[in-house]
Amino acid sequence: MCKMKGCQMIYVFFFFAVAITVVAGQSADVSISGTTVTLTCPADPEDTIQWFKYAQTDPLSLPAETNTYSISNYTDKSDGFYYCSYGAESKKHHFYIKAKVCEGCVDMDMIVAFGVVFADVLITLGIVAIVYFCAKNKAGTAAPQRATQSRQPRGPARGPPPPDPDYQPLNPATRSNDVYAQAHQRR
Repeated sequence: MCKMKGCQMIYVFFFFAVAITVVAGQSADVSISGTTVTLTCPADPEDTIQWFKYAQTDPLSLPAETNTYSISNYTDKSDGFYYCSYGAESKKHHFYIKAKVCEGCVDMDMIVAFGVVFADVLITLGIVAIVYFCAKNKAGTAAPQRATQSRQPRGPARGPPPPDPDYQPLNPATRSNDVYAQAHQRR
């Protein structure tokens, strides 16, 4: 018998090998271009192929028996299950289609989408680096400061500074007696 981890690895490898073989053997495809949806049946070229939509007993009308079926002017009413029947044993391959189509739409490949996101991140990091280095250079060249006078501590021996000549003390005789003119008045 084999050890537990070794057997698990063999089973996993076998499963992936079978899955890759099954996927590689099938060439069924669904492609969307503008408002046209095209289904491709994985049949051999010499097989006779008929296309069906579920809930319909008659085959879909095609100009010739081909392994592709195109739905022009695809709408929401075209959504649903389709299948192709092919070969002497009447093999069937099933498709479920639910798509959003529009005129002039462009299908973006996943690699292109990752490239756009990656380029955006690089550009953003470049801008951050430029701002950082510009701010760093400006922070090092500060304007010179003027000298300040040293203040002497105030103490009880020193009186208040002389009044500013631009201001006068309030004269109680000329001051207004309005409600808001009196400060801290108690009644």
